[in-house]
Amino acid sequence: MERLTFNGNFCDIVQCRELPCPYDGACTQRKVWERLKAYEDTGLEPEDVEKVKEGYQNCVGLGVSFNRLRELAKANRDGRCVVLPCLPDATYYQWKKGDDCPTQSAFTGVSVDEDCGVFYYTSNGERFTPEDFGERVFLSYEEAKKAHEIETAAENG
Repeated sequence: MERLTFNGNFCDIVQCRELPCPYDGACTQRKVWERLKAYEDTGLEPEDVEKVKEGYQNCVGLGVSFNRLRELAKANRDGRCVVLPCLPDATYYQWKKGDDCPTQSAFTGVSVDEDCGVFYYTSNGERFTPEDFGERVFLSYEEAKKAHEIETAAENG
């Protein structure tokens, strides 16, 4: 976009004839000039501003501030972000040998081990990593049943 403003004192540029300024340098024309100059200084095109506005509205709708997004982006860049597959007390389903249907249970908590990563713990002492979801443990009965059918079909044939 072609720049319309440039550096300098607005009153000198427009060669204001009223001296001293009756508006104390705060006339409407100067306010418009300063606002346009500030906008042009961002280097954003009008469509870029619309995208930023839309992003801001989405964040507000989700209850997330730009500062929080900035923190999350920095943590993600540093490799410190983990998206958990479920809440620490979620119900899960698991097939046990000899069972006709998946066993339903609930996690008792989540722990972060500095060397090994994230673990979901159960009341019987089992622990699962996020990689186990969809392989050894499932978040729905249907998902567990489907995985068992696929595994059984592969074993039979």
